[in-house]
Amino acid sequence: MILPSIHDWSAALTAFAPTLANHLWQSTVFVALAGLLTLALRRNHAHVRHSIWMAASLKFLLPFALLVSVGSHFAKPSKTAPSPAMYSTLQDVNEPFDAPITPVAPHAAVAVRIRSADLPPLLAAVVWLGGFVATLAVWGIRWRRVAKAMRTAEPVRSGRELDSLRRIEQGAGLGTRRIDLRILDGAMEPGVFGVARPILAWPAGISARLDDAQLEAILAHEVCHVRRRDNLTAAFHMLVQAAFWFHPLVWWLGARLVTERERACDEQVLEVCPRPAIYAQSILKVCEFCVESPLPCVAGVTGAVLKHRVLQIMTARAARRLNFAGKLLLSAAALGVIAAPVALGVIRFIPLYGQLLHASGPLPSYEVAVIKPSQQPAQGRDVEGEQVHLIVTAKLLVQLAYNVPMANDSQVAGGPDWINTEVYDVLAKMDAATFAALQPMKRDQRRERIQLLDQSLLTDRFKLKTHFETRDIPVFALVVAHGGPKLKPAKDTTPGGATMVPDGGNAAQAESLRRGIVVTRKGHGFEMIAKGVTLGGLAKVLIPRPEMGGRMVIDQTGLTGLYDFTLDWGPEQTASSDSGDVEEPPLATALQQQLGLKLAQTKGPAEVIVIDHIERPTLDGAESHRN
Repeated sequence: MILPSIHDWSAALTAFAPTLANHLWQSTVFVALAGLLTLALRRNHAHVRHSIWMAASLKFLLPFALLVSVGSHFAKPSKTAPSPAMYSTLQDVNEPFDAPITPVAPHAAVAVRIRSADLPPLLAAVVWLGGFVATLAVWGIRWRRVAKAMRTAEPVRSGRELDSLRRIEQGAGLGTRRIDLRILDGAMEPGVFGVARPILAWPAGISARLDDAQLEAILAHEVCHVRRRDNLTAAFHMLVQAAFWFHPLVWWLGARLVTERERACDEQVLEVCPRPAIYAQSILKVCEFCVESPLPCVAGVTGAVLKHRVLQIMTARAARRLNFAGKLLLSAAALGVIAAPVALGVIRFIPLYGQLLHASGPLPSYEVAVIKPSQQPAQGRDVEGEQVHLIVTAKLLVQLAYNVPMANDSQVAGGPDWINTEVYDVLAKMDAATFAALQPMKRDQRRERIQLLDQSLLTDRFKLKTHFETRDIPVFALVVAHGGPKLKPAKDTTPGGATMVPDGGNAAQAESLRRGIVVTRKGHGFEMIAKGVTLGGLAKVLIPRPEMGGRMVIDQTGLTGLYDFTLDWGPEQTASSDSGDVEEPPLATALQQQLGLKLAQTKGPAEVIVIDHIERPTLDGAESHRN
């Protein structure tokens, strides 16, 4: 009982690792872009740069996946979906770390290696949890120390400190938001404690060292912290530091926030009290008497690098207000940060392949349908005149009815287990009007009409209820292997219909083939003969192959020409995968060795039909289904 539990935890952590890595990658890039933006605005007010750094901090708490999911709600099935290559490029840039996918043909020993690999993700989780708890514990101990000091601090009811504070509050526009002033025993610097009900801790004895101008300068600095709500923003970043304690950029970002926070307050103080020498002297006197606050969320006056800060106070020029160009730059950056992931969500969740058949209007119905149990394996649909004969499982019938490739059952989700195991023999007959309407139709139109009949059968006899979603599903990407393609341009490039016989072809068909692909048996293996075909056509022919395990195959080679080739594969053709852990199936080996192509495992968006409800049909009877 313990081993499966450990394995499940390990599997979940392993699956989560790429998501975390992508989030860290995106957040790191965001911080770098924020750095470039602050560099461009280095001559503007510090509060602008502080806001940019704060946005970079909050990015660690807000993954782009949330905005991508918003964009996914705007994605609709479309016949003009982005190309697989475009989707793959966007996916690689946005999420360079992908979740591990089960190998093409796992070796029997892989299960043992997976068990032995359970320990690293669990150890990584324990290390992270230990760092998270330790960081919170350090913050918690320091917070309790400050909170205890605040409880024992004596409220100030009168005096020059309180008079100056109330005067500065009024000038700062705090209104009824009064700051509680308390005398604090000890050497901690003047600092603001709390967010909703701020308390200004004033160390006993510091007033005697400051003249009125210096005292007002220090009080004005603390009032600036309250007006800017610096304690709240610092608390948010402390949460980021606790959760991402292992990321050095988070701690560097914290230092930048403190620096720009103090500089922003310095700028505001100098705007109302333009006497930099007095202000710098007041900070130096506080530093002589007091020690810095132990918490970033208790905003004091001595933060940041003191020497550099005093130098800036004494030599600072008036910071420029944001001009039109600066506002435009900030607006463009903010819009890009929000719009880019939303747009990616729209593109990412537009299905690239595997479009399902959506019915519009009332469904046509079979005139009569007889459903019996079958002892044969599921085979599919056979149409002869007005008669439609199906030997199917319920799931296969759903695939046929909604245009899901037979080999790709990952596009059907949900439903009880019996839909995969119980096989039915269905004999259905169209009415005369439906059959007559089919005759002038093209082949694809006729197929869609029969699929609608199957949908009606599922609704009436299986009580099927469904809904549609767009999901990322495992697929194979046909790409160029290392060493380049080994393909010959087609001899015949004249337009014309292509013959596609992906399995069960014969020698005569292969011999007479002008354009298309024919797959025939050859000894214990297979032979694929292709003339004048695109690699997109090859990908479509590969989909129903059992070696694909029911996955879609998409062409990402970037090659757009027409090619002739012959491909042979059998059980004797095996090779190790790139990792050397498992053996590639013969078809994958033949593609790489003979054509210079490779099947790469990836994920891509496809429309999925989700079974909400389905019932076993009544068997051994005939039932009329007239509109």
